Amino acid sequence: MKSTKTLKIFQKLQARPPTIGLTVHYGMKGIARAAIISEVDHLSLAGKVHLTVFPPGEPPFPVDARYSEKLRNGFWTWP
Repeated sequence: MKSTKTLKIFQKLQARPPTIGLTVHYGMKGIARAAIISEVDHLSLAGKVHLTVFPPGEPPFPVDARYSEKLRNGFWTWP
């Protein structure tokens, strides 16, 4: 089951691949936060990227995150 889900994510990201410099959403405390992709793990089937997250009123911070179709804490998704 998990491999089927990973394959679906991989196929979806082939249609719209993550690219360095693109703005995405990062799930944090149930809220979408702006983030910029700074590195893409091209070997990851789960859409793993390195982000810089910009929470309002706080300093930006780096994080590694995997893709999710829906907003989830600790994952990135398209706006």
